[in-house]
Amino acid sequence: MKQGNRGIFNATPGADGTAVFNITSADLNSIGEIQFAKNGAETVIVNVSGSDILLNDDFLGNSAKLGESVIWNFPDAEKLSATTAWRGSVLAPNAAATTGNFIEDSAVFSSLTQRGEFHLGTFNSSYQPPSSSSSSSSSGGSSSSGGTEVPAPGILRRPVQPAVVRGGDTAGVELGAHGVISKASER
Repeated sequence: MKQGNRGIFNATPGADGTAVFNITSADLNSIGEIQFAKNGAETVIVNVSGSDILLNDDFLGNSAKLGESVIWNFPDAEKLSATTAWRGSVLAPNAAATTGNFIEDSAVFSSLTQRGEFHLGTFNSSYQPPSSSSSSSSSGGSSSSGGTEVPAPGILRRPVQPAVVRGGDTAGVELGAHGVISKASER
């Protein structure tokens, strides 16, 4: 739900304790503040579609422990820029990411230019991907409701082609998503 510049994620968890929101990068860019009302949800998954992601929102309320239960899933992201402090685990396995402030929990990227900190936390919730095409969803904002198949967080929609480092030359080598080692000159 959007109230002015504020996006309120008002969760309605399913029987499994999971609440799912499906929004676009345009939805995310249209707000400047994020507030969660988990309403008993053990796990909250926010699926954000779009290839170019800007994380520049402020978090309101008691957001320090969101990383224990919130997953931000960016399955289509090719570029992700985080300019403000971000709360929750970030899954963008195909994205070249740049951080300018801290991320409060863990993250998965294809590559990372780090200009901020990672406050590694522990995701203490669980999530079991649906075995059929039905899943529980929360309503509000641009979220979909009922019957929307939700991909497991971080599911790759296209294969990642890792580069191979040859000849022992480690200059310019980066550790990317899933422990894949790549060399900038071989991408």
